[in-house]
Amino acid sequence: MKGVLPLLLAFAALYRIAANAKLQALSAKIVPRADGVVVLDLTRSTSVGGLMVDTKIGTPGQYVQLLIATDVSHNRVPSTNGEKCLDEGCAGGAFNPARSSTYRLLVEGYEETTTTNLVMNLATETVTVGNLSASNITMIVTDVREIQARPGTITLGYQAGPDNYQIGTGLLGSLVGNGLIRTQAFGIWVNDTAFGANAGSLTLGAIDTEKYYGSLSLLTAVDTEEPLTGRFRVVLSSLTATSSTGTDELASAIPFAINFKPEAYFSMLPIDLASEIWQVVGATYNASMHVALTSCRMRDSQGHLTFGFGGPQGPRITVAMRHLVVPILFFPTNLTSTSGDDLCAISVVSTGDSYEVRLGTSFLSAAYVVWDMYNKKIAVAQARWTDESNLVVFDGQAAPIPLATSPPNEMTTVPQSPTATLAAVTTKTYAAAAVVAAAKNASRFKALPLVESPTLGNLVSKHGDGEKTSWKI
Repeated sequence: MKGVLPLLLAFAALYRIAANAKLQALSAKIVPRADGVVVLDLTRSTSVGGLMVDTKIGTPGQYVQLLIATDVSHNRVPSTNGEKCLDEGCAGGAFNPARSSTYRLLVEGYEETTTTNLVMNLATETVTVGNLSASNITMIVTDVREIQARPGTITLGYQAGPDNYQIGTGLLGSLVGNGLIRTQAFGIWVNDTAFGANAGSLTLGAIDTEKYYGSLSLLTAVDTEEPLTGRFRVVLSSLTATSSTGTDELASAIPFAINFKPEAYFSMLPIDLASEIWQVVGATYNASMHVALTSCRMRDSQGHLTFGFGGPQGPRITVAMRHLVVPILFFPTNLTSTSGDDLCAISVVSTGDSYEVRLGTSFLSAAYVVWDMYNKKIAVAQARWTDESNLVVFDGQAAPIPLATSPPNEMTTVPQSPTATLAAVTTKTYAAAAVVAAAKNASRFKALPLVESPTLGNLVSKHGDGEKTSWKI
């Protein structure tokens, strides 16, 4: 045994050196697909509902699935040292800094919160996506001790740290700097209602003209005062509900600025507008779960919502009921109505904070969206679900989104932020709701009771971005 141990140690050292050299060579020699394009498969988390991408962290690379974030300024990776990861495992995997030769600690215990027992270490590390590696990417490695471990995040926005602590150019900036993609831009396509693997694609440096119908409409970010993140909000200018029995304009709080958020399961809208949607689609708000519930059979209803952006001549995105009626991922067991129907959630929750309004993965299932981080523009079109692909590459750094045009008289300002009111909570009559009522009667669906005397406190959603929580009802 004495002679074997040195051999094993020598072999391990050689393996680490070879793996490190292989990754460095890969980073230097890789020729991106289609001349400056990277196409990555997406996974839709079955635990939190957000869109995830496969990565390898460190050298040699450790496999971790991370949620795609566009409006945060840091990457966050759960550590294998966290008690929750050790006891229960981390959704998407975890990273062990001790097993990486390229891990560089910047600030140890750089932030610790006693309420959640979350310790965060600031570090730099090599990140590999697809066949492309970027070195010295700054991240926060989290040691979760007493709360449920959630997947980490990889930001495609700008990168900086809290308290203006500058921590690098971020993944997109690094890929551009090494000539692997042409500009800081990407498109997201979600494969209809798919969960798990093959849930869509993330395209860096190009658009895919087969993934949408019609033309791409270019929208201007209305608030770019936060240069260190990618929270580019555009103007939501209209929302209509349509069924075979009629169409309703849902006008509460509109127009207002809204963010696209691929890591979030639920869309989050102002309280009064969310309440209108729940009523028109026949859902019932449940105060203990902080979501609106309906029969899962309603996914087959022919009704839909249409979101309008940038004014009367701007793009329109139609969201079908199968994207609005979604599984309740955060509840450990199936819920049923009094008549035995399985219950689902409406993918719209409410908020009283205008800064938090967003459109999550349920909306992105119906839309093809391109982010141009360099020019602070977003392009949208109705999604087309197909395996076909046709990539059109950005011309170069700072080039505009290919084939995208701005709508005439685009609305780029809003009168004020949406306010939290209860004006729309009282029951109204909607033309589009008649077909919903008929469908509910046909399935003998009996709704859970609405909260009595609704208040801002019990109407505002208590979930974070897809947190998995056990609720009692």
